Amino acid sequence: MAAVVVTTVNRPRLMSLEIRGFRAFGNEARVLQLDAPLVVVHAGNSQGKTSLAEGIEFLLSGRSSRRDLLGGAKAEYNDSLRNAHLPPTDTDCLRRSGAARPRRRHPPNPP
Repeated sequence: MAAVVVTTVNRPRLMSLEIRGFRAFGNEARVLQLDAPLVVVHAGNSQGKTSLAEGIEFLLSGRSSRRDLLGGAKAEYNDSLRNAHLPPTDTDCLRRSGAARPRRRHPPNPP
């Protein structure tokens, strides 16, 4: 996931996201423009809305609250962040750029 971040009036704002290889998002990059005053994400079931929200959380914080909420063996959930169809050698899934501190996140590779 690549993000363009712009700071306006002391508040950072995501302007666009490029998502690839994270949860429901496969090998093909998807771009979501967020530069409008109001952005609504609307789609049917199983189209990636939750994956999008979880990807933004993981990109900004490096963790997923869903893993903590589900309970059980947390190690089992680690493998679910990365899209199962992404080649094992491709690890550059999450990236934030355009900010004062560029950040890169890598979901865990499968064992």
